[in-house]
This record gives sequence, C-alpha cells and structure tokens, in this order.
Amino acid sequence: IAAEDNPDDSDLLFNTGLCYKKTGSIENAIQYFHKSLQLQPESIDTLYNLGNCYRELNNFEKAAHYYSAALKLNNEYQPAISNLAYTFHRLEQSDKALALYDKLLSLNPEHKGAKHMKATITGSHIETSDSQYVTELFDDYSDDFEKDLIENLHYKVPQLLKNELLAITERPHVYEHVLDLGCGTGLAGIEIRDISNKLSGIDLSAGMIEKAKEKNIYDHLVAGDITTFLKENNEQYDLFLAADVFSYIGRLEETFELITANCCVDGLIAFSVETTNLTDGLELGKTGRFKHAKAYINKLSDEFNLKIIQAKDTELRQEAGQWVEGALFILKKTV
Repeated sequence: IAAEDNPDDSDLLFNTGLCYKKTGSIENAIQYFHKSLQLQPESIDTLYNLGNCYRELNNFEKAAHYYSAALKLNNEYQPAISNLAYTFHRLEQSDKALALYDKLLSLNPEHKGAKHMKATITGSHIETSDSQYVTELFDDYSDDFEKDLIENLHYKVPQLLKNELLAITERPHVYEHVLDLGCGTGLAGIEIRDISNKLSGIDLSAGMIEKAKEKNIYDHLVAGDITTFLKENNEQYDLFLAADVFSYIGRLEETFELITANCCVDGLIAFSVETTNLTDGLELGKTGRFKHAKAYINKLSDEFNLKIIQAKDTELRQEAGQWVEGALFILKKTV
C-alpha cells in the first residue's frame, strides 16, 4: 500500500489508520496511528483516534492515556473531554468522570450526552433518554456498529428472538407486515426477512438507516422518532420487533400504548430488555442504558391487554468481558 512506500508521510499513515478503523481492523489502525504519531507527536487527531481505538478494544487505561494527551494540547477539545469522561466512568473513577462532564457542560450547556451520563453517576432520577443524545450516539457509532456488536460483544438478540418466534406453533411462519423498531443497520431485519411478507424499519439515526438501506432487505425505512412515527402512522402490523431498543427509551407506557394501537388483534410484540434486580420499575445503569424489572413488563402487559406468550432470561451480549443479563419477551395483543 502507499503508506508502506512512504513511511515518512505522517498524513498518509494517519489516513491509512482511519481506513483500517472504518473497516473494523482496529489493531491495524492502531499500528498506523502509532507510526504517524512518531512523526507528529503533537497531533491531536492522532491521539484522539488512538484513544477511540483502545476504547473499542475495552482497553480503557490506554484510551484514557491518549485522550488525556490530546487534552494537554487543547483542554477544550470537546470530543476528547466527552470520551475521557466516559472512559473514567467505565474505569469506575466517578469523581474524574463527573468533573469532566461538568467541564463539558460548562463549554456546551446543552450537551445531551453529558447530561445523560452525568445522571448515571449522580443517581439523578431520569426515566427517558433524550432523543438527540440517542441520535448522536448511534450516528457516531454507525460505521463500527455491526462489527463491534458481532465480533467484540458477541451480540445474538436478533437470532434469539427469531428462534422464539419460530417456536410459537400457534402463529403462521410468515407475518404480513413487520415493523422493526430501532432497526439500526438491519441486523434484526436480516433474521426476520424470510418470515415477513413486508418488512419496515425505523431508527432515530440517519447514519444507521443508510447502512440498513445497503442491505436491500427492507420494503420501507424511516429515519425518525418511534413515538412520532407511531402517532402519525396509518398502517397495522402483525409483528413488532424491538431488539435492544427499549434500553434506550426508558419508561415504556407511551411506547406500549402506541404499539398496541398500531398492532393487529392477535399480533405479536417481540423484544429484549436488560434486566434489573429491582422488584418493579426501571433504573438507569452505569452504561447509560435503562434496565427494566420483569414485573414492570408484566404490569404493562396487563395494562394494555397483552398476553405474555414467552418470557425467558438470557445473555444479551458481552461488555468489558462480562455478559449483560436480560430477558426476551413475546407478547400477544388479545383485543
């Protein structure tokens, strides 16, 4: 490649690192970023990208080192402040994380991500995610989303949900119209396409929707808010799919009300949640995602005339070497 023929061209080495990072080859990206950094040791962009690479590998100590180095060159570089705060959070150095989130909010008082993540440290009582925070989170994540989930986090929720749907003998194996809520890049759509006559998807992140379009598996895709879409929608669906979505919503009363309003009688809602040890309700976890008590889902099912067809504990994915505990549910609209 060109970088090998020009070992003294720091820009070329840096761009090669970016290309490897885009394709998910993080170790190769690190190699070229280091080569570039040797030639330009005060490159904020290189230091920041090294921090991002090590963060993706869950090497939070090294990530913190490079984010900190970038901030020594510019202590108001907001992306590095935000990511270093999150890194300290994951290292359970809450005081350092909180100080950085406060600094970020002093520079940008409307920073939704900082407000949300600060709440996970201070224990502030919030029950919903800000849509702008979720949109920005997944727009930034769209390029690396699939490779990270599948290869690094061993994500398997779409396959598990499909297996549960296929095991329900009282249902036909082909659904007339499926709505994939929070469809992301289409990982669940790939699984469900062959049992869907028509498959639609919605996601807050336009970046994720563009990745989903590339798969050419959806009949209809929308970039937008689930609540707004369902309020304005005129379609009826016989299957709603929500793989790892409700953790980014929080309180689910309005979501369940709108889903049931747009669901055919005898239609199904198949979804996953991260679970909590709370006896009821929900809580904001350290990751910034919400966890839901199974009793809370049971209560919502009763409130909206939904019959629980399946409820199964499972491992959703790995995070920092540990499995994230959750549950799969399949609910049926009865009236």
